[in-house]
Amino acid sequence: MDVLARNTHPYFQADVLARRRHLYFQADVLVRCLSQSKPEKNLNEFDEVVLTSDIPELALKSGDVCTIVQISEDGNAFDVEFIAFNGDTVATTTLNRQQLRPIRKSEIPHVRAIDTVQQL
Repeated sequence: MDVLARNTHPYFQADVLARRRHLYFQADVLVRCLSQSKPEKNLNEFDEVVLTSDIPELALKSGDVCTIVQISEDGNAFDVEFIAFNGDTVATTTLNRQQLRPIRKSEIPHVRAIDTVQQL
């Protein structure tokens, strides 16, 4: 059987259609799975959030927890406050959205000593 005859044979065409349907099905399943993933939560004032990158000048490390005190009008800048367990303010600063993330349900707090406390 030559190539042209094989490509027009009904069995070959049915096989191609079956493979194409299977690929479409796999793509549809993948799209559904991706669309069901939860979008990142909006950040609001007074939310406790996690720092995602170190800020050495303030002695802050990725993973430190802070509270959003104020959000800019465009929603891209966040005034945050880092507080020690004794209630002293460790630092206050303005961060962008990429430097913060919501606390996840599967996380636990971690304690570390800090040498300096920002003077307000």
